[in-house]
Amino acid sequence: MKKNPFLNCVAVLGGICLCVALILGVVNFFTAPIIRDREDAAANAAYLEVLPDATTFTDLDLSLLPAGSTVTVAKKDDGGSGYAFQMVTKGFSDGLTIVCGIDPDGTITGVRTLASNETAGYGKACEEESYYSQYTGKGSAELDGIAISGATVTSNAYRNAIKDAFAAFSVYAGVKTQVSETDAALECVPGATWVQAVSGTSAYQADTGALVLRCEQNGIVLFVGVGSDGVVTGAYLYEGEGSDPALYTGVTAGTVGAVNDPMRDAVQQALTVQYDQINHTRILQIVQSVLPDASDFEQLTLPGQVHEGGQATGGHSTTATLYADAMGAYRVAGQGYVFLIYTDGYSQSKNGPSERIRIAAALDEAGALIRSKVLYQSETQQFGVDKVLNNDAFTGSYEGKTEAGSLVMEENAYATYTYNGYHNAMKAAFAAYALIAANGGAG
Repeated sequence: MKKNPFLNCVAVLGGICLCVALILGVVNFFTAPIIRDREDAAANAAYLEVLPDATTFTDLDLSLLPAGSTVTVAKKDDGGSGYAFQMVTKGFSDGLTIVCGIDPDGTITGVRTLASNETAGYGKACEEESYYSQYTGKGSAELDGIAISGATVTSNAYRNAIKDAFAAFSVYAGVKTQVSETDAALECVPGATWVQAVSGTSAYQADTGALVLRCEQNGIVLFVGVGSDGVVTGAYLYEGEGSDPALYTGVTAGTVGAVNDPMRDAVQQALTVQYDQINHTRILQIVQSVLPDASDFEQLTLPGQVHEGGQATGGHSTTATLYADAMGAYRVAGQGYVFLIYTDGYSQSKNGPSERIRIAAALDEAGALIRSKVLYQSETQQFGVDKVLNNDAFTGSYEGKTEAGSLVMEENAYATYTYNGYHNAMKAAFAAYALIAANGGAG
């Protein structure tokens, strides 16, 4: 029988592939434990770096930690010098790995970044000692303000991982750690990812739109979250004893009087007086960011939903769908209208709705854009911020217009998402004005 040269080639190639696979398998069998031992040795060296007085460690049970904790390794020093934790979290990219040591008094003894895939020139700075060393010596209530300029997402992820280390420390050491006021406020608003202080007040505003009020009476400090509907979303006992924060969830200014708790009167005052005052202050600050001469405003209700956007266009190819929503409408007599817009950008596409860009847009009474102001963003500095949000030539091109028109981007722009996000925000502002105008100028 005549041999088939094709089958011969297949057989030879198959044999070669089999041999290579066997060789790789053998190599991996012998080298994998060596690599693993080296990784373990590097991690153990890092634990000793962040907890320098440690001798030997005992591994702790991770099942005791709350769901969602970023802690992947927990160790206790057998000599009693404290605890060491490894956290793996997502910054701007996956794989941000951190180790942290905490002494028995609840003070950080050291922090190191073991690995990261963050953006070069920005988030990558989390690997530098000048950044992570800022955590050393801090307690659980002293973490706010440690950040990398231009890398909000990385900074927040890093700080939250350190907070998870403190939460683990509380579990294993049996010690309640003191959280910061910001964290206490965040606990009051389920679903919120950040809160920020309302300037000139003791309150905080959450990214969900809720307000968090600080109530104080007879040595007790209670934080109370209030949704835009006036219903309490949650409460947190920050200082003192004797108050049960769980009693306040779901109550309103009209029903809080039935709560049997020593903080009832303080919470009632907060819900009936403080809430209105602070909410007014918060909105006035937004209005004045684009209409600086405004002294007061009228809050309007949009007669319909404003949801503008679609598939991103221009710049580099993308199939992303990006939208902008009008979240608030306000009228300033004799000056015009201000609209609060939440819009999708690059950070939102990577990290979810909590990273939407927030923009205030002022339109005159004829519907022409006066100016806009970015209230919050975590876009990339080199592209989204420098090329779009801080680019007066781009943002200024909308001023005086009564409609968004076509999106005009820099040639070869590397900020497609942010460009589209801002453009959609302007479309939403004009659409919101159209609704108000169709309703006779009244919301």
